[in-house]
Amino acid sequence: MKMTFRVQGTVTIDFGAATVDIGSLALTPDATAPSAPPPVSVPVPPPPPPRGVDQIDLSQAVLTAQSPDVRGWPIGASMTEIGLSASEGMSVNFTKRNGPNAWPIVMGAEGEIQYIGCKINGQWHIAGSILCISRGPNDNYVPTGPTLQPGQVPANWYYFAGNPLATYQPQPGEQVAWFVTAGVQRRTDIHTIAERTNVVLVPFSPGAYTF
Repeated sequence: MKMTFRVQGTVTIDFGAATVDIGSLALTPDATAPSAPPPVSVPVPPPPPPRGVDQIDLSQAVLTAQSPDVRGWPIGASMTEIGLSASEGMSVNFTKRNGPNAWPIVMGAEGEIQYIGCKINGQWHIAGSILCISRGPNDNYVPTGPTLQPGQVPANWYYFAGNPLATYQPQPGEQVAWFVTAGVQRRTDIHTIAERTNVVLVPFSPGAYTF
């Protein structure tokens, strides 16, 4: 550290002895000398949740009676992307949507079911609501219309689920739970393997959310 001092008194320098005698001089720090700034504390953001891990306790969620109980199915795939819009259809992607390890299609061109969950009065409620028919690598959509349009979710997603979910409209920014299961579980249960993705939470707002 470099400091500047004012000297009060007499300084005697003996060049022959190559010494400097400052005696009992009073050395006071120069008030005008700049001091080192305090260290800046940079907050460390929390790490993102690990891929393949449920972001809610699915065992404590209330499942609509018209959806098979898939809460105990093992996680066999990971959610990778959810796209929400007020003007376009929803997009969903997960690690076994296509490719050599993709979940088998069980009903002609139709694929897996998508579950949605809302927290109502402190309790999570979930329902198997939308049958995803998009399995091509460049064809990723959920055929329901713009998800964020007012009234879209109760009218087209879980109108059959019973109260309180059937008439519930998530509010902008509200955290909503999503996951996907192998096979078809929209008020039925057709599957060749019992697997689901992990449950992810995203705000009910426009955006492309990746995991």
